[in-house]
Amino acid sequence: MQENQLHYSKACKKEGKISDRLFATQRPMDALCSKPNSFFPLSCKLLSKKTFSLTFLAPTRIIFFVCPFALSSCFSDKLPLFLKKRGACEKKEKNFYKKPRQAFLKKAEICLREKKAGRAIFILEELLQRDKRTKTKTEEVKALTKKLAEKSFYPLKNYDKALKYYSSLLDFPLKSREKFSAHYHIAKSFYYLQKRSQALIEIEKAFFEGISMEERKQALILKGGIFITQNQFDKASRLFQKQIENYPDHQDFFREYLAFIYESQKKFSLAVQELEKIEKPSAFLSLRIERLKERQSNQPGFL
Repeated sequence: MQENQLHYSKACKKEGKISDRLFATQRPMDALCSKPNSFFPLSCKLLSKKTFSLTFLAPTRIIFFVCPFALSSCFSDKLPLFLKKRGACEKKEKNFYKKPRQAFLKKAEICLREKKAGRAIFILEELLQRDKRTKTKTEEVKALTKKLAEKSFYPLKNYDKALKYYSSLLDFPLKSREKFSAHYHIAKSFYYLQKRSQALIEIEKAFFEGISMEERKQALILKGGIFITQNQFDKASRLFQKQIENYPDHQDFFREYLAFIYESQKKFSLAVQELEKIEKPSAFLSLRIERLKERQSNQPGFL
């Protein structure tokens, strides 16, 4: 079987028409056979006397690959009804692309409610490609791109896709809030992909004129988090000390985060000092100060 797969892989590579590496590597048909109900056949076409192509709808993409007839016997038992339903499949493929926009959007919403985020993203991507081909109104394409970006980030947590669509969103005319959201999520995607330096460059772009204080706080927390993961605690503490000076009306928020930075460095006395300066204390804050003092007393060399 391994020998057949090797020949299959070489034959496909020679054709140069593989769009999914899954079928060019180990066990090309296993994924198809393990969950046959997840794969919807679209078409099967003769390419030449020696090869035929199969196109089918997978859970997250349309997959197209070429197979030489010489190897079809190796897995002919694993392609139930694919060749027999060729005409019906081609008709379904055409109908799939003729559905109105609302049908696509409704189907995507159903998939999201059923927690099938990958499937929803695939449907929205297909609609976006169709919109670009048919030159749909800019506002509709923008709304769809925004939806793809948001759903790729969460719940799918595919940060590569989120990067792609949030970056595309910046090509459209955006309101201040939308522009901030795009830069913020691009930076956060880089952060989750362990690309801290790029995240830092991108988060700087979120500090443009006109953002609200809540948005500023969001961006500062992310920037401070990047500094902490890079063990640049001095930069993180200086960042929030500067905010306390510039925005005294919001100093309680910045002092609380500054205390967290000192706590991360095990500088418990400095953390306590910052928390005691907070103008509006709470029961939780008092408990936190007590715990920090207790941790400080447990440090070696503390008198």
